[in-house]
Amino acid sequence: MDTPKMEIHKKTIYTVLWVFAGLLLVASWWNAEGLIFFMAIIIFLYKERLANSLHHSPLPLAFIGSGTIFGLFTELIRILNNVGVPTAQKTLLHPNLAMDLLLGLFHYGMFTIAWYFILQKRCFSKKAVFILSGIFGLIITEKGLILGNVLFHPLSGFFLAFFGMGVYGIFPLCAYLLTEERFPERPTPRAREYLTVLFCLFIVWAIYENIFAEGVSIFFE
Repeated sequence: MDTPKMEIHKKTIYTVLWVFAGLLLVASWWNAEGLIFFMAIIIFLYKERLANSLHHSPLPLAFIGSGTIFGLFTELIRILNNVGVPTAQKTLLHPNLAMDLLLGLFHYGMFTIAWYFILQKRCFSKKAVFILSGIFGLIITEKGLILGNVLFHPLSGFFLAFFGMGVYGIFPLCAYLLTEERFPERPTPRAREYLTVLFCLFIVWAIYENIFAEGVSIFFE
């Protein structure tokens, strides 16, 4: 049971998060990707209610389904952020919006499935899920240009990198946030297994790029 001091502390954190969520909502007028972090805050604030709504679904469906939905919402935000951008400069899975969402279903779904099997085997922290997914995203997004900015323009580069990490880090993090307590007891990962996870994510991405993305494009185009 929470003490009065803990209750005050909890309310303070929630108030700060609501204020920050409001600021992100305003900032998203200039950069829609701020809505990705807004989504994460709202999910955290309503974590118990959302987790309870998933409780009657089997764990694989709850984790993979919610992760894929959060991923598709992320892609919708990226679409908003690319409105008015020339086709050649769009940073989407596909310049055609319908195709982009269809590919997103495979892309984010496969990524979430990979994390489900990883988390079944090892007890990675929520921070590790965000950081590993974010690093993967930084490497594949815009051919690693964001990472290059970190090296040559550290101050602005780190800021952009953090927001860039949100694209791939938040949707699996949110799925784990709502289902973590339902995973079985697992061993803590060893240091080298963090690199193994990155390798597995790249394998999944290669399968998506060379089989699913190519196949869907050929079939519909």
